[in-house]
Amino acid sequence: MKKNILAIIAFLILAGATQAQVRVGPFLGYGDGLGLWGLGAYSEIVFSEKASLSPIFTQYFPKNLEGIPRRSMWEVNLNGNYYLVRGDVGYLYGLAGFNYTNIKIRTRTALTEEVELDPNFGLNIGLGTMFRINDLLLPFAEGKYTVGGYSQWGVIFGVKFQLGDDALEEDY
Repeated sequence: MKKNILAIIAFLILAGATQAQVRVGPFLGYGDGLGLWGLGAYSEIVFSEKASLSPIFTQYFPKNLEGIPRRSMWEVNLNGNYYLVRGDVGYLYGLAGFNYTNIKIRTRTALTEEVELDPNFGLNIGLGTMFRINDLLLPFAEGKYTVGGYSQWGVIFGVKFQLGDDALEEDY
């Protein structure tokens, strides 16, 4: 199932990137479900002045506390973004999409080590904002709620880099 999801995401990215403007960048994120911080990779494929598609990957830092099992988590999101406000300096957009979250809980005892995997599918809804420093550098922030097998609030802060020769003026 994971291979099918990744193949679909890869196909959408490659198909969209041939005819659209592409932005990529790193981000720092927080998910309140397990209380974990993480790093991620963000990509955005802009199809029109109002719509874009954003495949996103986040790897959360593991948590290991006394008396609590070690927990680690990663997630893949595929969001559609709709730009509500486009200004000279900033942009506001709504987002909705799909989420796949994989949680691993490792419990160690004196004799054994148990690993429990908990894969979950969900839906995202949220808001994002992006600021224009120049045509190539765009800091952004997003807040979203994921509902499904594993529900949580999440927030990410990062920077997008414009790829290619197209300036923002052509899309905005």
